[in-house]
Amino acid sequence: MEKNNLRIKNLKELKHSFLAYFSYSFIIFFLIILLLFIIGCSKKEDINLHYSQLTIYVNGNFVENRIWEDAIPIFEEIYDCHLNLIYFKSSFNAINQIIKENKKPQADVLIGIGNTYFNEVANDSIFISYKPYNIRYIPNKFTKDNKYYLIPYAYNYLAFIYDSEEIKEPLKSFGGMQDGKWKNNIIVLNPQFSSMGNGMLLWSIAAFNNNGYKHFWRSVKENIYSVRESWEDAYNMFLAKEAPIVLGFISMPIYHREIENSYQYKAFIPQEGEFRISRCAGIIKTTKKIKLSEQFIEFLLSTDFQNLLQAKGWMYPVNRKIKLKPDFLLIKNNRKELNNKLNIEDIKHNYLQWIKNWQKIMKKKV
Repeated sequence: MEKNNLRIKNLKELKHSFLAYFSYSFIIFFLIILLLFIIGCSKKEDINLHYSQLTIYVNGNFVENRIWEDAIPIFEEIYDCHLNLIYFKSSFNAINQIIKENKKPQADVLIGIGNTYFNEVANDSIFISYKPYNIRYIPNKFTKDNKYYLIPYAYNYLAFIYDSEEIKEPLKSFGGMQDGKWKNNIIVLNPQFSSMGNGMLLWSIAAFNNNGYKHFWRSVKENIYSVRESWEDAYNMFLAKEAPIVLGFISMPIYHREIENSYQYKAFIPQEGEFRISRCAGIIKTTKKIKLSEQFIEFLLSTDFQNLLQAKGWMYPVNRKIKLKPDFLLIKNNRKELNNKLNIEDIKHNYLQWIKNWQKIMKKKV
């Protein structure tokens, strides 16, 4: 009887020991699974955070960059991501930064580069070729890059902005700009560093041909007060009344009327013809966020963003579906567009020599 009681007691202790062991093992197992789950979620969360931020290099100015205040939240909400914008004063600086970074990229997309830089950067050494779905809404005159390294999303016309309080009889032509009465009255941009400056050089070549442009720059040289590397610097100098005429965009008087309620600043396009500058965007070759970058390019061509271009960026939209605001319709453009007098092959072949000739002529002004 005592043996049986002892056996039962041992069995109970064994059972109790087994249950305790099983419970302990189960708790350990559960904790391990929970830990792995937490680690897994953490890694997944880190991955999502890594790929949900899109870094964009922006070449813009104090006027155009106002658009991003409204545009960024729209994109971030649609795609549940974060846009990190890094600003540069010129296309030259932005491109140089991308080249400098090489295999350690910081940015995924470059926006704001002028179409006048097609010959230098529209290739697979810097950008990925991407043909957006929304490109079908863009007129052919804007899509000169048939490999789609750079996608146009906005445009404007070069013009000369002047202070009507200082100038009562505005200039009408490039010929008039060469008159000695305008000595030290004009601020322009350096074509090496600025898409606007680059545009003015090409504008002069389109207006006066391959030889005549040199005569123009020699004749206008003494009338140039300063040559700046960025349009923001040039325009601030103009607003500070250091000189009454500055190179800019035809839509600038609209900006002053809407933001400052000022009618002081006006613009003119020389009668020789107008020259169009497009703003373009490209996906940087080294990006690891190709899909999100493509979605951003599509967004730039969307009606949401294109409508903002006029209201907040004072630029013309490229999407043919967008109706121009009354202020833009009232602008009296010179319909003799000179862009067509230059083709990409001519620019590629002659560009470096054009720059060298300009530097030689403008020596001591730069």
